[in-house]
Amino acid sequence: MKNLILIVEDNKDLAQLLEKILQFQGYITQIAHNGEDGWSKVVDEEPKVVVTDVNVPKMNGFKLLQKIKKHYKNIEVIIITADSDTRDGAEAIEMGAFGFIHKPFDNQDLIDLIEKVFNNE
Repeated sequence: MKNLILIVEDNKDLAQLLEKILQFQGYITQIAHNGEDGWSKVVDEEPKVVVTDVNVPKMNGFKLLQKIKKHYKNIEVIIITADSDTRDGAEAIEMGAFGFIHKPFDNQDLIDLIEKVFNNE
């Protein structure tokens, strides 16, 4: 779906907050609370953007990123993590992620990254 954003986040409160922020910006969103559910929604819906936490159950964010980039080159992935290790960010970008954000983050940083995806069409 052209302007669908899939949020893959196991923290339900954070997932709902991200959903509200993005919907307020006019985007259509869906939530998955684990990597396997996220992958199923990618296959069924083909979102424009996937925003995924690194540490989600059943398939972590890096494995989900790899799978998406192998099968859907046109879907952009933004990785979010609470881990302060900057190597994760570099690794995510090398693996094809569009961007990488550390928690806690400024909501505007996420919005700016997503707008870059949509402006690159």
